[in-house]
Amino acid sequence: MPDVDVAIVGAGLAGLSAAYKLAKNGLNVLVIERGPYPGSKNVSGGRMYLHAIRRLIREIPVENMPFERFVVRECITFVGEDSYVTLELNQFKVKQYTSGIVLRARFDKWFASLVEENGGVIVTNKRVDDLLFENGKVTGIIAEGDQITANAVIIAEGANSFLAEKYNLRKSFSPKSMTVAAKGIIELGEDEINKRFNLKNREGVAHAFVGITKGVQGGGFIYTNKDVVAIGVVCLLESLVKNKISIADLFEYYRLHPAIQRYIEGGKLIEYSGHLTPELGINMMPKIVSNGLLIAGDAAAFFLEGGPILRGMDFAIESGSLAAETLLIAHKRKDFSEKTLSIYLELLNNSFVLRDLKRYKNAPKFMNNPRLYTIYPKLINEIYKQIMHIDGSTKPLLGKLMLNLMFKNVNPIYLVKDIIEAMMYL
Repeated sequence: MPDVDVAIVGAGLAGLSAAYKLAKNGLNVLVIERGPYPGSKNVSGGRMYLHAIRRLIREIPVENMPFERFVVRECITFVGEDSYVTLELNQFKVKQYTSGIVLRARFDKWFASLVEENGGVIVTNKRVDDLLFENGKVTGIIAEGDQITANAVIIAEGANSFLAEKYNLRKSFSPKSMTVAAKGIIELGEDEINKRFNLKNREGVAHAFVGITKGVQGGGFIYTNKDVVAIGVVCLLESLVKNKISIADLFEYYRLHPAIQRYIEGGKLIEYSGHLTPELGINMMPKIVSNGLLIAGDAAAFFLEGGPILRGMDFAIESGSLAAETLLIAHKRKDFSEKTLSIYLELLNNSFVLRDLKRYKNAPKFMNNPRLYTIYPKLINEIYKQIMHIDGSTKPLLGKLMLNLMFKNVNPIYLVKDIIEAMMYL
């Protein structure tokens, strides 16, 4: 008899989702987390699209989960040399929130407590160094010298999955396949946040910034938490290297920029962190099914970048849930072979996870266009300034004015190419 039914490496959203579903259905589950507590490697804020967590935890309304706020305002700011233009969507009379803002250090702790309430065991401050094998099948893990046997193992240790790379389940990541993020928490207080962002109760703002990364391919963000604001930059690692800019220096430039300071001036930076995410999504997905083994979440490269929309948390939750569903079937059959565990692939293909990743598989190619982060933000600002500037002279008609500015700033061939690619890939 194995020590546990399932061993899970990593107590992030994918690992906790799998553990929650397995424990709730009576399986003996052990989660190993190398950090001091679940969420300790995700100190800063982010946005979670709520559809996946709603399906997984049906008995608790999302309003009763530890979300900081719920997004009712979406903003995109295009930053020029001496100005910026903001496109804003405000929603009122919202019947059901579609996304929430989380501080993962808080949310993951809460999620872990649900796992433990349902009988799952979570061990922290322990590193998994190896997998156990018997006749070509994964039969457990080795954690700092301790051997723990299991019918199956789920790798959910994030983008830097040491185990997946060690066993050649995925190739080593290159700078062009990864984005790097630097995040910070700014302490302002609930009343001040409500005042600055014109919010009330648990209303929140998700604000994206383009053209504010000194030519590096990437962008910035602001998320309003209850009493702190999360800010940060997300950039292609290859572009950082090419431009010879460190992510720390870029974050500081972003933090002090006038477009950002208007929201956080006077606030205190109380936390700072960085992390890597897989940039190419399904194009870099590893082998996620093997005998006795499944891979979920960021470790499986389940991440999607589509302009201002960054998705990873809902993919992590759903893939963890589907990994658990697969293992429940395998447990019933008493068969943890690759053939049976391939049900996981079927479930993923029938879910939004692989459907969306396949549909937008070329989005990273479009988003890596350097003109998106240099020429176009400046062009948007120049067009708007010209439209709004009145000095008594007669201007060309609006359509002609816009065309003149576009062709003046962008090679027409590139402009047409970029429009076509945007329609094809996004």
